[in-house]
Amino acid sequence: MTPPSREDLTRDPRDLGKDRCAVVLRKALASSDRFDSIRALAEAAGLNYSSVANYFSGRRLPSPDAWGRLSAALGRGTASGQAAAQGQTAAPGRLATPPSRADDPLQHAEAVRRRILELTHELGYFKRGGRASREVLRQAISGRDIGYLTSLLRALYDEDQFETWILFSDYEIEGGAPRSDRSAPSTEPKSRGR
Repeated sequence: MTPPSREDLTRDPRDLGKDRCAVVLRKALASSDRFDSIRALAEAAGLNYSSVANYFSGRRLPSPDAWGRLSAALGRGTASGQAAAQGQTAAPGRLATPPSRADDPLQHAEAVRRRILELTHELGYFKRGGRASREVLRQAISGRDIGYLTSLLRALYDEDQFETWILFSDYEIEGGAPRSDRSAPSTEPKSRGR
């Protein structure tokens, strides 16, 4: 089966329609050497199996977020691949923001909500688990990363607090490397010329 074109995998699924999306997904899965089933692809993309099965059958149209995740999992929708197809640049390994949602705060808010639900589900394992499993989590994710994320979320719900927070925050989460392999970020706040 001929692999789908890069253009189809980087286009907004709403422009393709659910039937074309189904064809593109079936071709991409058939030409994939990484996945042998829809279920494996859904898991890798962090999506619900039944939703992905509906995309493959053409019963449902994937959201731009789901389409980006599936494309990335298939190895054709990473930021560098999507951005190159659009003549843009993006950080390696990150999903490029589809042009249709780039300036849509509602779509970004929905994407954050979905990820919070996914995170809550995953954290349930550590909540129910023992001390050893929580220690593995602590080793895998820096406490500073957690602190940064919680302070950002808190600040986003209070505009005055956010204005102060943004002035003093220059920390960036260092994803990917285990904590022991990272250099510790500076604990010094940004200096303000006064």
